[in-house]
Amino acid sequence: MKFLGEYPAVLQSPGVIDQIGFLVRGDEILNALEDIIRSSKDMDLLRDAVLVLRGAPRISYQDLQETHSRFLEFYAFAASRFSRTSSYFPPMNRLPENKEVITALNSLSEVERNGRARPDILDYPQYMFPLSRKLVEMKLPDAAIQQLSMSPHDENDPFYNYLKGRVELIRDNYQNALKHSEKSVETLFNFEFAELELICLIFLGEAKQARKLIERLSEKNQFQQLDFRLAYETITNKNAWVLLDAITDELNSKESTDPWLHRLLRDLYQQKGKLDLSLQHSSFLFRTNQYADSDVDRHVDILKSANKQSEVLPFLQDMEIEAHSPKISIRIAHYFYEDKDYRSALKAFRKAFEKGADLSSDNKFVRTLIETGNVDEAERILEGHEASPEIMIRIYQKRSRIPEVLSLLEKYKGDTDSHKELYRHAAETLWYNTDVRDFLVNLFKETGAVWLGKVIVGKAFDNGDKKMALEICDNLLNIQQDDIEIRKIMVDLLVKSGNRNEAIETILKGLKYYRGPSDAIEMINVLFMLYFEDRDYDSIIRFYETNPTYVDSRNLQFVIRSYIEKENFSMAERLLSRYEGTILSKDTHQELLEDLKFKKDFLEITLYVSRLLKAEYKAGKVFNKQEAFYKANIPIERIEDVYNFLESRDFYYDINEEKYELLSRDVIQKAVKSSDLESVRDLKINVIYNNLERKDPIIARNLYLYIQDQLETARAPKLKNAHVLKQLKLVLKEKVKPEPLHVAYYLKTGISEALDVLSLMNYMSKMDRERFQ
Repeated sequence: MKFLGEYPAVLQSPGVIDQIGFLVRGDEILNALEDIIRSSKDMDLLRDAVLVLRGAPRISYQDLQETHSRFLEFYAFAASRFSRTSSYFPPMNRLPENKEVITALNSLSEVERNGRARPDILDYPQYMFPLSRKLVEMKLPDAAIQQLSMSPHDENDPFYNYLKGRVELIRDNYQNALKHSEKSVETLFNFEFAELELICLIFLGEAKQARKLIERLSEKNQFQQLDFRLAYETITNKNAWVLLDAITDELNSKESTDPWLHRLLRDLYQQKGKLDLSLQHSSFLFRTNQYADSDVDRHVDILKSANKQSEVLPFLQDMEIEAHSPKISIRIAHYFYEDKDYRSALKAFRKAFEKGADLSSDNKFVRTLIETGNVDEAERILEGHEASPEIMIRIYQKRSRIPEVLSLLEKYKGDTDSHKELYRHAAETLWYNTDVRDFLVNLFKETGAVWLGKVIVGKAFDNGDKKMALEICDNLLNIQQDDIEIRKIMVDLLVKSGNRNEAIETILKGLKYYRGPSDAIEMINVLFMLYFEDRDYDSIIRFYETNPTYVDSRNLQFVIRSYIEKENFSMAERLLSRYEGTILSKDTHQELLEDLKFKKDFLEITLYVSRLLKAEYKAGKVFNKQEAFYKANIPIERIEDVYNFLESRDFYYDINEEKYELLSRDVIQKAVKSSDLESVRDLKINVIYNNLERKDPIIARNLYLYIQDQLETARAPKLKNAHVLKQLKLVLKEKVKPEPLHVAYYLKTGISEALDVLSLMNYMSKMDRERFQ
């Protein structure tokens, strides 16, 4: 090394470079050579040789190929590097006149074809055991270890130990694989050796050691040069994503341009549902132009999962600009096809065809032609091919050849399960045709095919035939009582049909078929929603207290709100405390907490309102705010809240007018007898409140608002209403004071009907005045 340091020009000799590649297997000499590279000029060939020994992933096949114009022996290195790919011949189109190199390359080719080399061919330790490496890459551990053992080798050769470690990795013997990788790294630092060591630590669950290795590599600026291809393939093939949990943060925090690391993190975050992070790593591949076709499909999948469907098409269109092959155009066509935008799909298919795509076997292209009315072209493409019945029914449907459709349906009715799409398409496109519809319904009755019944139910309901939908769904439940999906469809139909009680009954009957809380949750959510909308809070509470494990983030809200509505604030607070940060998200927890606080606050206000209304009624007058303070003992800080409630129209919506009309009748009868009232204007809130059967300040205020609204409503005289005419006769005969309160009291009716009578009375009075003028 001293000689080479003093005469670095020697290192430009191909023969010397080859000998370095053949013989150097330790860090001491390799480190010294790297010092020479840093201190000398024109060391590109030596640098390439050192990088190969270090296992640097950035050496490209093109770089190796270009060296042939300078010296021949460099192909020795190429042999070992090319064993990592299944196609190493294109760069070797001009082989060197070196018998040993040619023999090595031919042996590699034979290994790839046959999974073994000729018995008389030994591996090449000087080329880093390329035949054994190829067998490892082909996942043939027994053949690989046999080839290694037969070959001349030094037990301390780091490349020998590395390949033994790779064999153990394939066999899932991670402890042995780690032992060999550590032995390799101790002798010679090589990025492939380090990657194998990291993989073994991950699979052995040695997270602490794995993190230490990552930090050590990072401190030496070696982490960013790691090639994670093997790690990605191993973890993906074994679906071992959970093993990465303990080191995810370390991997994500390190800078690296290695595409395999970004694929690893992309897929890991996708598995975890952290789609924004997944997209960041996926986007890196495209930003740095390190993507493959499979990366395009994965990126689209992530966008869809992240509810970023609107970004899929722009992404594919950007990719199409850069792509020279028709593959992206076909993906865009399929995107439009799946979106049922057949015109745009056809345009994209045409573009792919212009780029040289063969679309004759693409069923989506044929279907797009049919959907866009290009049936003749579709039939030309299908000439000489046996088209699937799913394709033919589309052609028959477009040409309105119903007899052929029925023949096709009849032909395959003995094997409906294998041709679901055929019958689904018939239902989707030809349901309007009575013959097709009757055929499908009768087929269901004959076969009892559950999937077909579900299709029929959906079409029947969509077309307004609720009776058929419910009848078929009922048949489905008789066939499969324990089919959760059918029960969900039945409940959905009943709810949409307004049969809420039957929907609730169907859910409750089905609970015994659920295997546990996870299966039942969705239906319980519907059940609680129905109960809550019906204000049946007791049923929600009763169900929850009987089945406390049947909760998720949605139905738990119904439970807590039910306790709040029933004014069981302590139980609501207990549930909020128990599920904070687990089932209940931070936002939902805060919202429920605010609802609880509002309800407690509102309850306090209504208590003060009740106190005020009782005091006013006793005093026979409406108090001002000062009187409310010293006569009704309303706390001064609550006076504004009390009067705001009385003067507002909060909670006065979706009221049952029929109910409030009857309520006005009962209150007027009682109030007139118990109070000195001259007119309906004397019917203040305090009078209403104190004459209610159940004294409720909200109902009292709402009834007051209802009466005021009725008084202000313009009314046309009901000249042809026999009941109103009869009531008017009674009022006129008894000379009842023509005032709403008096008329309502005398007729024992509600305020609206009394006003109808007075409207007709005023009409007659006006006629009399006009007559005698």
